[in-house]
Amino acid sequence: MDEVMTLLTLVLIVVAFAGAVLGVSKWWHRKRVAALREWANQQGWHYEHWRPDLAERFSGYPFGRGRRRRVQHVLTGTHRGHEVLAFEHSYTTSGGRNNSSTTFHEVVAVPIPTPRPFLEVTREHFGHKLLGLVGVHDLQLSNERFNSTFRIRTSNDQFARHVLNKDMTEWLLADGRARQVGIRFDGSYLVTWRRGPLDADNIPADADFLIDVLERVPAPAWETTA
Repeated sequence: MDEVMTLLTLVLIVVAFAGAVLGVSKWWHRKRVAALREWANQQGWHYEHWRPDLAERFSGYPFGRGRRRRVQHVLTGTHRGHEVLAFEHSYTTSGGRNNSSTTFHEVVAVPIPTPRPFLEVTREHFGHKLLGLVGVHDLQLSNERFNSTFRIRTSNDQFARHVLNKDMTEWLLADGRARQVGIRFDGSYLVTWRRGPLDADNIPADADFLIDVLERVPAPAWETTA
C-alpha cells in the first residue's frame, strides 16, 4: 500500500508540474501577443496571430525544412513608403527517439516592383548546406574581395550581375548589416531573416536594410528576363 501511495504521489506531482509549466507557457504566449498587438497599434500596423499560407510562400533557408512548419505573429505595415511584412517562422526537427526541437526565425520582407529571379547574398559559409533549390547555383564576380566575403546563389546570372554591380558590391562590403543578415530576391519580395523568435524591435532596422538595398538596385535589373 505504501508503494502504491508513493507512486500515486509521484504521479500527482508530475501532473501538477506539467500543468504549471503549461500554464506559464500559455501566460507567456498571451503576454507576448498583447505586446506585439500594442507595438502594431503604436506603429499603425496590423497584427495577425496565424498565417498558414505564408509557411510555404518563400524559398530557401529557413523555409522548406523540418516538419510542423508554422508562421505566426504576423505584422504588416508601411515603413519609409514601402509595405513591410514581418513574421515568426518555425519548424520542428527530430534528433532521435522522443527527441525533437523547434527552430524559430524572424523574417522581414518588402514587396518589389516586379517578380525577379532568385538571388541570395549571404555571408560566406552561412548555411551553405541548407540550400538545395533546383536551378540555383553559386556565382562568382570579378570582385574577389566580395567573393571571399559573401556567397551568391542565383537562378539567373544576368539578373545577379545587374543587381551586384560595382556600386552595390562596394556598398554591401562597407555596410556592416550585410555581414549580419542575408538578403534574398524571392519572387515578388526582397527578404531577410535572422535566427530566433520574432522581436519587433528588429523590424524597423531590417526593413531599413531591405529598402536601402532595393533603392540601390540599378534599372537594368528590373528589365532582366526572369
